[in-house]
Amino acid sequence: MKTVPWLAALAASVAAALYVEWHTDEVTVVLAVLLLCAALLGAAKPSLAPIAGAVIGFSILAAHAVTEATGTLRPHYEHAPVRPGDWAAMAIAGVVVTGVAWFAARLATAAARGQL
Repeated sequence: MKTVPWLAALAASVAAALYVEWHTDEVTVVLAVLLLCAALLGAAKPSLAPIAGAVIGFSILAAHAVTEATGTLRPHYEHAPVRPGDWAAMAIAGVVVTGVAWFAARLATAAARGQL
């Protein structure tokens, strides 16, 4: 995949993840979107898989950090500041999503070489 369409897909993936995060309080839905987008982008361009994983995986953490710093734009379901356990969970999710993107890239590379 060419880099420019891949970057557009990365931006769309981040936008989709943030939209889902801000419009649902179901963690599993948000995590599914994060994992699916990271896996697809990692497989589409294996050389940039860690970047895709990190950008998508840590986008939720970054968005919450911005909203907490500015005091605006909180998700509609969130009525209190983000708790320390939530920050930790978002950071762990970012690491896991990065790992999934990397793993999808390895699978795509192995499949392209006929090693699967």
